[in-house]
Amino acid sequence: MARGKTFSNPYLAADYADLEIHCDGATFFAHRAAACARSKVLEAESKAGLASEGKTVFEHQVFDAVTIDCLLQYIYTDGYKLPRADDQEAGEAGAPISVEGEEGCDIYELAAHVYVYAAADLYDINPLKALAATKFIDAAKPVKENDKSSFLDLVARIAKHTMPGEESVLRTKVLKMALQQKKQLLQDEAFVELLFGRKDPDDFVPRCICGAIVEYEAAAIRERTGHQSEMETSKIELGSLQADRDEIRQKLSCEQRELKNFRSTCEQALRTRDAALAELATLRKDHDTARQQLSDNELQLSDVRSQLSAANTRVRGAQIVLDKKIQSFDRIRSCRHCGESPFDYTIDEDQNARCSACSTRHFSRM
Repeated sequence: MARGKTFSNPYLAADYADLEIHCDGATFFAHRAAACARSKVLEAESKAGLASEGKTVFEHQVFDAVTIDCLLQYIYTDGYKLPRADDQEAGEAGAPISVEGEEGCDIYELAAHVYVYAAADLYDINPLKALAATKFIDAAKPVKENDKSSFLDLVARIAKHTMPGEESVLRTKVLKMALQQKKQLLQDEAFVELLFGRKDPDDFVPRCICGAIVEYEAAAIRERTGHQSEMETSKIELGSLQADRDEIRQKLSCEQRELKNFRSTCEQALRTRDAALAELATLRKDHDTARQQLSDNELQLSDVRSQLSAANTRVRGAQIVLDKKIQSFDRIRSCRHCGESPFDYTIDEDQNARCSACSTRHFSRM
């Protein structure tokens, strides 16, 4: 809705409306019967409004005109659409505009859905809250490279308009967005500085860091399980090779016995004996080849075992260090910066304790 203009919809024409809402420089016309039936809060506001020329007039100062536009759309149509980027009136109102050719989510579109969600909460219209949450989830995509700072603004808006204790769909979704890109976001020093420097994201920072730690630990467990599976496969392959080796030895023994019998019966036949000797040489060569292959496989198995042992040693060492650090942190009675006691903390990616109240870093004393 453009500033200074009204709806063009026939059912919202000024001549037939009995409710007039002024917001953000725009004028909205509606029907009290439709609006008040949807919301007891709107009914109370309309009763508190001023009467003018047969209409109830009141000023709305909480949300912008675009949000009120969407609210009235829902009251009449059970749905709403955000103004398009190519709509001049939408552009005048500061509606979200998407950049063509750039993949990722539109932070401004998501913010608009957050405001609609908050307006629905203010006016106690639960179906509109559910619709705004659904539209938010559907529009949520990976954060663009240039939108990382705006993403934190979005987090702050959600923190402002939702309660930390409730099961908020918006809080849960924006946390999932961050965790899905945790490597890209947490490796960006500028983003991390903004993340820890802002106070308005509420509980998003500890939940994001804890979620990232949990996912990294799960990845480590999956990797360790993969190594164990590879070891089991190597053991099975080694067993198969040993069985093949025993079979070759058994066959060789049988051939040698046959050759001995052949020699005892054909001592006078030199040509036959030469042929038998040649065959024996071939068998010995095959036997040596098999032994060499077995030796190579045993060396490979030894390397795999060494690698697994080293990996397990590193994991145990890292766990021991982490346990010692946690024991050291648990002995801290209060924050050295804000004095918060008892000392409540979270562990950051460098395995240092950060005060949950002021985020001051505390180092372990090992």
